[in-house]
Amino acid sequence: MIREICFNPVIDKMYFIDNFVEGNIYRKLSGEEYAGGKSINIAKALTSYGIRNCCYVMVAGKNGQTITDFFDQSQIDYVPFDIEGNTRTTINIIDAQHGRETELLELGPYACEQVQQQMLEKIREDTDPEDIIVCSGIGSEGMEKGIYKKLSEICREKDAICILDANDDWLTEAFPAEYYLAKPNVRELKELFAIKERITEKELFSLVCRLREKGAQNILVSNGAEGAFFFDERDIYKISIPSMNVVSTIGSGDCTVAGFCAGMSMGMNLKETLKFSMAWGISNTQHSEGGCIEKEEIEELKKQVVVKKCSVEELDATEKKF
Repeated sequence: MIREICFNPVIDKMYFIDNFVEGNIYRKLSGEEYAGGKSINIAKALTSYGIRNCCYVMVAGKNGQTITDFFDQSQIDYVPFDIEGNTRTTINIIDAQHGRETELLELGPYACEQVQQQMLEKIREDTDPEDIIVCSGIGSEGMEKGIYKKLSEICREKDAICILDANDDWLTEAFPAEYYLAKPNVRELKELFAIKERITEKELFSLVCRLREKGAQNILVSNGAEGAFFFDERDIYKISIPSMNVVSTIGSGDCTVAGFCAGMSMGMNLKETLKFSMAWGISNTQHSEGGCIEKEEIEELKKQVVVKKCSVEELDATEKKF
């Protein structure tokens, strides 16, 4: 079973405005609204593909009810934990003309210690050996930012697999702890180690080594349209993806994680899992809704993903590309 942990879900409001300019007035807009957040996007993608999963989610107020209504309508298994306030809203402005996305993120409601403990205990109770536990996104107000370390410990106790896809302080405070996979993008990895200047492939590898020292066994570093790198204990893989016209990138990293978990649960080997994972992320870019993939196009996209093993010596040490 794949279990997603969602401490701070969101209602995503999407507006498509070409040539968007800050300070202008835009009238008569027709927006789109979806249940979102990293773990919810993962749950959506897995469910649409037919992969068994369950989302553990904190919900609050009217927006929280919208989230649970969506789960019911979409037949996504979930375990809700009610907190005070109202689940947050995010406004996304998509300027396809210039390939830019602007996000306005609310903070979210407050989660008391009692509900946090109830959620951790329920996850501990439900987790079986070889389950995949996905720790993704940011937490709610009032939460200890190192809470993913507690989930990592639960996975260790239960012989389950822990996946980490967090950002900001929630990524920083998730270590030291053991994770089977960490999936930062290049920006998140650089921020984790306070790197502001552009870096080479070899310098990227050095950061990955530092992250492995903190407890990440395998590391998938995504880099948007340029593809990704995968690093395990022995090998390095460069992953190239096809060029596509993009509707929105929101949720694509989440779908990449979902595809990786799906590949593992289906018994694929590493190279096939990486191709499968990237195909899920690419499929999501063809839709405005985060977490949306098309099962029928996954196999075709997978054929266009190239995974190449390389050595440390083959990494570029001169071009500052990241």
